[in-house]
Amino acid sequence: MDARTDRIESIVQDIRSDMQNIKSEMQDIKADNRATRRTVIITGITLGIAVVLGVAGFNAMLLSNMISSFESGARISNAQIEVNRQVQETDKRLIAIDKRLEEIDRRLNPEK
Repeated sequence: MDARTDRIESIVQDIRSDMQNIKSEMQDIKADNRATRRTVIITGITLGIAVVLGVAGFNAMLLSNMISSFESGARISNAQIEVNRQVQETDKRLIAIDKRLEEIDRRLNPEK
């Protein structure tokens, strides 16, 4: 009976030893899970920041292009106003030249 009891105690000791090994391995796995969890969280936060900065950068670029287009249009508009002013001035001068030519023509040809 002592042999049988020794054998049972030996089996129980083996089971306890195996349980200790399993607990140790479980703690290692939990530690790895913490590291993995931390990595996933940091990656998620980094992705969120990258998306926010990317959208902000795109928005800034779009706004800059819109302002540039508006200013370009304003410059073109100012140029068009200046061209129209010069055309009107040229028309006035041409009218004055036509009047002078008519006056000269009347003086040279009074019978008309």
